[in-house]
Amino acid sequence: MLKYIKEVEIMTDYLIYALGALVFISILVTSYLLFKKSKTIKTPKYDIEEIAQIFDKNNILAIEYIRNKMVVTFKDISLFDAENLHRLGAKSVSIVGDKIKFLMEEDREKNEHIFTALKDTIERS
Repeated sequence: MLKYIKEVEIMTDYLIYALGALVFISILVTSYLLFKKSKTIKTPKYDIEEIAQIFDKNNILAIEYIRNKMVVTFKDISLFDAENLHRLGAKSVSIVGDKIKFLMEEDREKNEHIFTALKDTIERS
């Protein structure tokens, strides 16, 4: 009888260890999935085509991304209407000489993603 009781105690210990390991693995998997989901860049929906249309490709000398801002250098800045850029959602629009500097989002990664899409669209047009 004592032998049977010892075997039950040992099996109970293994069961407790197995349940603990299962809970630990579940927590790890859940944490990983939540962290992975939070790292996905969610870019707000901007109509990149519409934004690109306000830029005249023939009037652009350069399109750059500098310190979280999109910078467009123009041949003739007077041909560009910055109000259209504001209307389409741009924030912090500033005109410096023949350049217009703006950002669409405060988040650097989102802004860089928008810049890449905008630059590609303008260059294709």
